[in-house]
Amino acid sequence: MEHDEHITTAHNIGIINQYHVVNKSDETPMFNDEYLYKNQLYDYELNEIEQISCLDDEYINQTGFKKPSGPFILDFDLDFFPNRGSFNPINTSIIDELIEEAEIITITREKECFDDLKHEDIDVQEAERLLLELITRTLFKV
Repeated sequence: MEHDEHITTAHNIGIINQYHVVNKSDETPMFNDEYLYKNQLYDYELNEIEQISCLDDEYINQTGFKKPSGPFILDFDLDFFPNRGSFNPINTSIIDELIEEAEIITITREKECFDDLKHEDIDVQEAERLLLELITRTLFKV
């Protein structure tokens, strides 16, 4: 698999009944149903994304995202995070709730996509470490 085909395949064969995707890209050929959320104010092409965290409540609220009902898997794609600051949201009630209530948390590395979309000198290993620190802080109130 190249990208997120595991999600759409699981949906198509009935392993999962819905998926909710917050996406910053206009190119979303595999995610095109009612559960695709995009913040129209920001995109990878805009430098403003460098100034905010895509996990901040304000950013997530602007997408129209609604938390799934019932059990869910929370999958983070590292290419969603353009810089180190992306891992330090100011207002965290939404992402905290998602992390705390997820049945499973997965991290998709996609090194090539990450390298293409990052906005500063950070590698995928450091991004993964920063995300794991954020998850640990949330789960263990560290």
